[in-house]
Amino acid sequence: MNSSFAKSNLLDEKEIWRIFSDMARSISHVHEKDFIHMDIKPTNFFVAKDRSVKLGDFGKAIHVAEIESHVLEDDLEGDAVYMAPELLNKKFSKKSDIFSLGATLLEIAASLNLPQNGPLWSKLRDGSEIQFSPSANRSSQLEKLIN
Repeated sequence: MNSSFAKSNLLDEKEIWRIFSDMARSISHVHEKDFIHMDIKPTNFFVAKDRSVKLGDFGKAIHVAEIESHVLEDDLEGDAVYMAPELLNKKFSKKSDIFSLGATLLEIAASLNLPQNGPLWSKLRDGSEIQFSPSANRSSQLEKLIN
């Protein structure tokens, strides 16, 4: 995401819900066309002048009908920070974009940089519940959505 949503400051939760809505609609549109983006992450969302959020960088996108022919490609999946657990087992589906959306939302809502490996990286992929710091002042609905 561009600098207007800098990670140094916690965003208002109302703004997070608005951003999430735009991101989810973008991914829904891609999925309705039977594509998987394969590289959902904050830097692939762009903020328009009207503050709407748009999805870009379709360089790794694949059509659902072509999944089998791409299974052996090493560089198909996107950034490991946002990679869904099923991609680690080369199981490609639209669900992987949803996991990556959740990781992106967590990063925006918690104003943090997700790790490329380690305990938190594993925790995100093993189904463990993620809890926000009370100082983040996030609603239980947002925490539940992310989890």
